[in-house]
Amino acid sequence: YYARVHAASAEEENESRASALTHKIAAIALAMALLLLVHVAGLFWAARGTGAPPLKNDLVLYFAPMLVLWGSAWILWFRKRPPYAEAKLTGQFMLILAALYIGGLVAGMREGTSIFPAGALETGAILVVEHYVWIPIILLVLGFNRWFMTSFEKELAQHGQ
Repeated sequence: YYARVHAASAEEENESRASALTHKIAAIALAMALLLLVHVAGLFWAARGTGAPPLKNDLVLYFAPMLVLWGSAWILWFRKRPPYAEAKLTGQFMLILAALYIGGLVAGMREGTSIFPAGALETGAILVVEHYVWIPIILLVLGFNRWFMTSFEKELAQHGQ
């Protein structure tokens, strides 16, 4: 009996199965990483006339999440078994990153800076200490978790598990 169960689970483990849910989140992660790359290009474009390169801190603030998103997308797209936990974590990370970025852009525009303010993520990270920033972030993550679990259950039902 145990040999059959082990053989069945090993066969199931080696079976490759695509997941529309994880692929959708991977595609969004790639798009978000591309947007961060565009922002970095904007930083270099804005700095070209001044002769000074963009600040290293700003580049790190954009490159680090960009690399994390590319790595996450790779895992979500190419794993044999659908990595649902990683997909949920990546989705939450993207929501928080987007909230910080948009908050930094709005704060920068209110101060009169250009569409590519050098410190959009830095400004957004500073805003995190404010309660009015945490409320929408928490609501977004809770809404995402609800959507993700509903989509996850539908996908498992379609695969007969």
